[in-house]
Amino acid sequence: QDDPHTLKRSIEKSIFFIALLVFPMLAGIAIISSDFMHIIPKYTKWLPAIIPLYFIAFNAAIASVTTPLTNAFNAVGKISITTKLMIMWTVLTWIFYPLLSLKFGYIGTAIATLTVGLSSFIVWIIASKIFSVNVFKLVLHPFLASILIIIFSSFYTLFLSDQYLFSLILKVITSVLIYSAYSFFFCKTEVYWLIRHIPWKRLKNILPQ
Repeated sequence: QDDPHTLKRSIEKSIFFIALLVFPMLAGIAIISSDFMHIIPKYTKWLPAIIPLYFIAFNAAIASVTTPLTNAFNAVGKISITTKLMIMWTVLTWIFYPLLSLKFGYIGTAIATLTVGLSSFIVWIIASKIFSVNVFKLVLHPFLASILIIIFSSFYTLFLSDQYLFSLILKVITSVLIYSAYSFFFCKTEVYWLIRHIPWKRLKNILPQ
């Protein structure tokens, strides 16, 4: 609370690296889920859940960035803001979940999840005023890189529609390469900073030999 500059830098680092790691994982879940379900026959019963999965993954991406901000509000004594946000989300949940679920079924529930999640952009705007943190700018590159791997993976889905295992392998390899290349090209400074600050010796002691 007594060092706004350090607080701002801490929030920026946290949000950026959360987005850098979480966004591609959620995108990966979305792009390989269909192939994975076809590879294991007993999982094909879950195919109707693919579309809701996309909505829920997008909502999870928003939530992953929003949660550190609400924690930051609490940390600096802005409890009233967090309380108002919780009331807002509760009211939106009571409104959209029943309405959309009754009208569209389980897909409506997924849409309601994303609809309530999109209201979290208000948190990002409040954070920009209190902490001078531009959340949209921080998550831009991880978001664009994730969209890029989704686009490339869509081509495999189109042209390898009946070769699920081969498609899954190509999607994983291509996605890792594209995301890594994009991150090193556009976010080189941040990635090097993360690598330098990873406690490699501590991890070596924790990991099983």
